[in-house]
Amino acid sequence: MKSTVNKGILFYILLLCSIVVGIACVIMAILIFSPGTEIFGISYYGKKVDSSVTKISAEENSAYIDTLVENNLINSFNIKTDYININVVMKDVNRVQIELDSKTSGIIKSGNQNNFIWNYNYDEANKSFNFSVTGPDCWFYFSKNATIKLALPLDFNRTDIDLNLYTESGNINIGTEKNNNFSFSSLKIETKESSNINLGNNVSFTSLVDINSPSGTIDVNSVVNVNNLNITSNSSKIVVGDVTANEFKLKTDSSIAKIGALYGNLTYDAKKGVLDVEKITGKLSCSEDLISNIFVDEILGEVLLPNAKSSSITINTLHSRCRISTISGNVTINNALNAVDIETDSGEIYVILNTPENVSKPTNSALSHIKSNSGNITTKFNNIKYNNTIETTSGTINCSYRNGLEFTLTYNCETNKPTLSSGITTNEIKNSASIEIGSPNSYDTITINNKNGQTSIDDQYVLK
Repeated sequence: MKSTVNKGILFYILLLCSIVVGIACVIMAILIFSPGTEIFGISYYGKKVDSSVTKISAEENSAYIDTLVENNLINSFNIKTDYININVVMKDVNRVQIELDSKTSGIIKSGNQNNFIWNYNYDEANKSFNFSVTGPDCWFYFSKNATIKLALPLDFNRTDIDLNLYTESGNINIGTEKNNNFSFSSLKIETKESSNINLGNNVSFTSLVDINSPSGTIDVNSVVNVNNLNITSNSSKIVVGDVTANEFKLKTDSSIAKIGALYGNLTYDAKKGVLDVEKITGKLSCSEDLISNIFVDEILGEVLLPNAKSSSITINTLHSRCRISTISGNVTINNALNAVDIETDSGEIYVILNTPENVSKPTNSALSHIKSNSGNITTKFNNIKYNNTIETTSGTINCSYRNGLEFTLTYNCETNKPTLSSGITTNEIKNSASIEIGSPNSYDTITINNKNGQTSIDDQYVLK
């Protein structure tokens, strides 16, 4: 009996849902096939828009945009939209113009904006052309296919104009179409919500590139040769090709960033995320409290990672000095060509030291200082210059050096005697000792201090 009642209730619920869906479909059909009809305070919007602006104002006798460009009377283009995409392209047009192409459709509530609203003017004092447009404010969108295009003639050749773009949630494409080739002085992009930003390899910038977008993608393949490159994002996926910038500032909450060759300095500030760089010719500076994974193939300048939380850093070739301090992250340097100063709390350290003969004499007591409280340390010396110290409280130290080097080896292992390869000593191994390897001078040394952990020292390391 109970089962029969439940089936009856279910039948009526399904019947009611079918009636509601049917009514909704009828209303939707009426709205779509009778544009402008309003039912229960809603109507359908679905206009195709294809318009353009070639003058600096709506006044009949106003000047053309490109006339001002040709006479050096425009220093910047400022374009602002809501959800509309922005493209900057070269086209076979006679004049500089701004085009709007839209196939936006949706359901609009009574009283909401139901058309595109344009505003544009020329600011003579600042020599700027300002253009803004907002689209229909639909309650529900079937399509947000609307794009603003800054269309440049094929002979456009101005490198002293700034480009400032703002969109709430639209995508931005600059110089991505085939056979376009143009330049601007600076670029500023700001988006309020998620956006996909693409700077193609057919556009170049010479002064500044500044991009601020919370999420989406940021793809910089253009020719960038600027004083400052700034990218700020919460979680965008960031891809940057080869760039030249005196200062590249990358600030993010959790982005994955991949960068090609950077000819300049990089300042990296991240709460978490991944940074992957092919080459940095300048220095790498990282913010304090950094939580990130960093991979760099080659760095010519100094590395400063002053107080990271759980960041891991891997550098294949490091030409200059480094100061790296992290709590739990690992540090790997596969070819250190200068002094290193590395400290972790629990992170593991792996360093191959290939110190050149002409390295500068250290101003403090040690050329290289490597320390971890409880993390394991692996050091491989292909050459030894001046003082080098390796320390841990409870971690394991594995130290090896190229056979034939001459230096003084000093170790202090309080709890556990070290393991020494046969080529180092034939005497009884003690907890502490100072051993001359070859015929050393007075200043080339390795000092190992291990309070409670295990230590091994090997003279058979061969650099591959």
